[in-house]
Amino acid sequence: MATMIGFLVLCLSVFQQSLSRQQVLELPVGTGASWGPDDRQADHATVAIQPNLDILVAWHGLRKDLEAQYGYDLRQTEVAYLRYVANPDRWFLSGHLLLGNVFHDVLLYGPSAIKCERPDVIAVGGGWFFVVWTRRYDRSIQGLEEEPAVLECAWVRWDSAAGQLQVVDSGASGQGYLLDSNYHVRECAGVPDAFVLKSSGPPYEVGVVYPHQTDFGDGLGNDDGTRSFELRLVTARLDLDPQTQQWVPSKDPPVVLHPKVRFDGDAFDSAGLILPDADRGATEDSFVLVYEDQIRVSAFPGQQPPAMLRGRIHLERWDRSSGAWEEMGSHVFTGNVLESVLRRRPMVSTDPSMNPGQDLATVAFGRSGIPPSNGEVVFERWQFGPSGVSRVPWTVGNGYPNAAGEDDRRALPLHGPASSLPARCFVERRLDTNGTHEIRVYDVLTDTSSVLRAGHKAQRPAVDAVFPSGGTATLAVTWEEDSLVLPDDETTRVFLWVE
Repeated sequence: MATMIGFLVLCLSVFQQSLSRQQVLELPVGTGASWGPDDRQADHATVAIQPNLDILVAWHGLRKDLEAQYGYDLRQTEVAYLRYVANPDRWFLSGHLLLGNVFHDVLLYGPSAIKCERPDVIAVGGGWFFVVWTRRYDRSIQGLEEEPAVLECAWVRWDSAAGQLQVVDSGASGQGYLLDSNYHVRECAGVPDAFVLKSSGPPYEVGVVYPHQTDFGDGLGNDDGTRSFELRLVTARLDLDPQTQQWVPSKDPPVVLHPKVRFDGDAFDSAGLILPDADRGATEDSFVLVYEDQIRVSAFPGQQPPAMLRGRIHLERWDRSSGAWEEMGSHVFTGNVLESVLRRRPMVSTDPSMNPGQDLATVAFGRSGIPPSNGEVVFERWQFGPSGVSRVPWTVGNGYPNAAGEDDRRALPLHGPASSLPARCFVERRLDTNGTHEIRVYDVLTDTSSVLRAGHKAQRPAVDAVFPSGGTATLAVTWEEDSLVLPDDETTRVFLWVE
């Protein structure tokens, strides 16, 4: 069901409302009847940009005002829409929406702490953005450890004729269109990732990959730290009804790509596990996928990580034939390292000008012990072809410049055509033990690394780009850090920068 939402821009009186290239914009957060901006934190942002250069930023906001009632922060999914105006080459904040409200009890479980969290956003086609998030139930207030979840989505675009935002979701304000209502996320947060399948529509089509926990390593089932997950895929569409001229969402039933992905060990990082990431393939019936696993390799009970675990990153290409998905090529990153060295947080970016059968993908991830970072970044380009999967060496430099003593984490690749933008790798660098970070970017073409954002707690970068034929590429980058407007140095906000 489609709804029109006007200029729902909240709490903007002290915030800048537009930005030019090379400027930084601190995005606002919403307010409620009895809580103000200092009761909120915003993090885990993602960003997408359309060919017309409109931008949508999605994140989850922490409802600190509800902490006393539930014992911790609840989370809601928010987005900010920025329209591009060619003259004067600026972006204007034109909408701030609450897509995932914590007060919708979709599964009818009664008293639960609901979190609409870790959204992802992609630019699809026809001006549409697709936003997906997990609505998870923490039932500890009922004395239960089970955490069921649902997967929700919304389609968002700027309606130029109406001069306002158009949203297609469930039809209930703050509740997304339901993609999956039968999965568990207690030790993995159910972090979803979306990718484009069909951008020429209607209908428009996207895919979403996400983990569903089947065996529990802490408190449920296998208390020895053995966890298993299904890796699922759901396909979502948006079509225009020829009779009513209304936009209608639909979906296919979720399918299981991998029935048992292991992630063993103590719950040292139970917020995000498996962490699938995907990007479009060379055709509308293909995609490239990365994900992580972690397997117990020691039979000695009571032995502690890292000696008992081995972490791996999986790179795969999937094709659809006659409606069924099939894995068509894969590579596992193990490397000549000790089994105690874990690999975490893989990300993938594909070439937007790929030819069918010649899928190119740039992969980035960290190699780490406990805690999950020690500054070693893997940043490589790989090709899927008729003869298999092979690494494509960089033509300039030797890859990401890892240096002794540097703690770089959350590596994020951007794979663009060389005519518009060389491949880049964005990272968060930890500068000290007090939480000081900076955002850096490595440029393959110049083989140099530079600071994009220096600031207290600048972390969790996200990036998207458009590559116009014969034109200059435009990048949109987000991160989170302490607010520059509010005096409380513990009030985290999302920031946007455009190049």
